[in-house]
Amino acid sequence: MEGVRFFDCNSMIGRRAYREPETIYSKEQFLEDFKYYNIVGSLVYEALAVEYNPAVGNERLMTETEGSERLFPSWVLMPHQTGEMKEPKELIASMVERKVLAARLFPKRHRFSLSGDSCKPLLDELEKNGIPVFIDAAEATIGEVLEVCKRHPDLKVVRTRQWHGEERLLFPALERCDNLYIDTVYFQGFNVIAFVCKEFGADRMLYSADLPYADPGAAKMHILYADINLKEKRMIASENLQRLLGGVELKPYPDWKPADNLIATVEEGRPLSDVLVIDAHGHISGEDEMTFPGKFAPNSDAEGLIKAMDALGVDMMVISAGASLYSDSKLGNKIVAEAMRRYPNRFIGAGCINPNYPEDIDEEIQFCFYKSGMKVVKPYPAAHKYPLFGSRYRRLLECADRLRLPVLTPGYCDHLPEHREPVKMVEKLSREYPKAKFLMVHSGSRYPVARRYVELAKRCGNVFLEITYTTITYGMIKYLVDEVGDDRVLFGSDAAFRDIAPQLGWVVYAKISEESKRKILGLNMKRILDDVKAP
Repeated sequence: MEGVRFFDCNSMIGRRAYREPETIYSKEQFLEDFKYYNIVGSLVYEALAVEYNPAVGNERLMTETEGSERLFPSWVLMPHQTGEMKEPKELIASMVERKVLAARLFPKRHRFSLSGDSCKPLLDELEKNGIPVFIDAAEATIGEVLEVCKRHPDLKVVRTRQWHGEERLLFPALERCDNLYIDTVYFQGFNVIAFVCKEFGADRMLYSADLPYADPGAAKMHILYADINLKEKRMIASENLQRLLGGVELKPYPDWKPADNLIATVEEGRPLSDVLVIDAHGHISGEDEMTFPGKFAPNSDAEGLIKAMDALGVDMMVISAGASLYSDSKLGNKIVAEAMRRYPNRFIGAGCINPNYPEDIDEEIQFCFYKSGMKVVKPYPAAHKYPLFGSRYRRLLECADRLRLPVLTPGYCDHLPEHREPVKMVEKLSREYPKAKFLMVHSGSRYPVARRYVELAKRCGNVFLEITYTTITYGMIKYLVDEVGDDRVLFGSDAAFRDIAPQLGWVVYAKISEESKRKILGLNMKRILDDVKAP
């Protein structure tokens, strides 16, 4: 996309205490990845400075970034009172002299308080010298970060790894303090980037790759396809961070080429019109609604979903309704049926039946799968608090087996003891209902989950792995393909609980063949749906 360069604000290089084998750590690996994903610069910090000793880690970082035109150093700091770090005036003077562009604080991990007198001298000196400070969302609440912004109005404060779902806390803070910024890597609410641009300005958000934990391409696609203008995309992708750091010069790669046609399409911001894309896991709200259970989701009705799908090139989406999952399944199923009626070639209905109302079960099975033509089953034990193998689900699963329907299968549920070992549960069900297809949702959330689901899929031929999760875990798509094959992995976005774009980018930028990507994006789900038997 013309003029849109990506400058990462938050990546951690170096050896760390625990590392998944599929993830990276060395300077060379980071540089290789940045070129693959066409990220022209990164504001990095050292794992050693976080996990062991800030002073030691900061010095190692200076060696690792010396002479690099892609890696820009940021130091991990602590208050000085224990003598572990220099007095703030001397410390910050050293940062300025050595061209260290930003500071990072980890108050929870390093056991100090952002409030009171301990941190004030350090924050005062950072503010005086115009050095921005980055604070991880896991390290301080929005309220704590807000207090820092209020006490230090000229200090630029970036809350990194800001998750979606906190909008009702975050937006008042953005409104209150114009020196508060967020990164976008996990800020994946549906249409939320466009909303923030409209209400608070595009200058409040920064692109983050969050290596070695997240997939950098997923976060890129979220910005490239946000419903905002080109100027705003440039600001979020790089210009905002350049401004905060005092005008860092970024150099494009002179010889960069996309790894395949799909990446080339996304880099230009065009819809993926030459590939079949079926979103296997989506949700819809009622007309003109903008609220999901516990989530802020503007424009998440049928028209809003269609607009987002068209921009991205998503051909079809499997949808269940938020109302079905969390409150009134009969109301939700009607919302789904109406969306199917209005957009018969775009939406595939997923019927959700609440087993806590056994008197409705037979009627809803008829309405969903016989009258309305829904082709997917969406049980939701997490909210309904009833195990999938319970007797009230039997008639629904028998229907799935009879009609060869795919079942969007939940995994771990902490408050349901029966769901604390979902692999055993699903393995039993997959054999009891061999003609149904069990789609394990959120298989890509993290490696411990993925490994269990991979073993399940290897044992059960009617089990498939649906990827979606906010974590957009680094290397996950390749791992799943390597372990179970590219015909057993499915693209899903979980829209409108999440935005579609980052989940789609997770697949598009994966280091797998274009043929495998095409299978994951749509061909595998098409094969499953084509096998559904007409009632």
